[in-house]
Amino acid sequence: MNPDPDNKPFITLETDWFGEAGPDPAFRVEMGDDAWLFHVRVNKPPLGDPGAAAGEFHEGLWRYDVAEWFVAHRNTGRYMEWNLAPNGAWWAMLFSAPRRRAGVLPDLQGVRTESAITDDGWEAVLHVPRAILANALGAGVLTHNACFVLGVPRQHFSWVNFPVKEPDFHLPGYFRALPQ
Repeated sequence: MNPDPDNKPFITLETDWFGEAGPDPAFRVEMGDDAWLFHVRVNKPPLGDPGAAAGEFHEGLWRYDVAEWFVAHRNTGRYMEWNLAPNGAWWAMLFSAPRRRAGVLPDLQGVRTESAITDDGWEAVLHVPRAILANALGAGVLTHNACFVLGVPRQHFSWVNFPVKEPDFHLPGYFRALPQ
């Protein structure tokens, strides 16, 4: 599975929220010609949501192994959360402020996923049409964070280091630009 024509490198998250080693979850985010791609890899067999159908929209994925991509508009504070399960099930929500659902989701037509699960881990890709983020967040500078919630006991991994003690990914003021 390699939807990235430029072979952009993955960013590996070596320790969890509390500095503990984990299964080295990794991600890359990039904007393609017609879609944003959120591509993840985890070196550990998944704990998947038994009620989530492969490739389908399903709320509550965060209760099991999941990769999360947050995208925020730098000036408005509006952001979207995207969840991606090992089997390609996905979920999205638009927020007007931290943990405040905006009320109406944008049209999510055209979102699709790919996934592969092996004995050693899982890999998945979320394809989000560019128009969805443009319509939901507006024009301007976007900032990002990629997170993983994995295993039992739960480990929380975040690309952005937040200045809070307990895991909380809903702090869009700390999201950052993607590496070039």
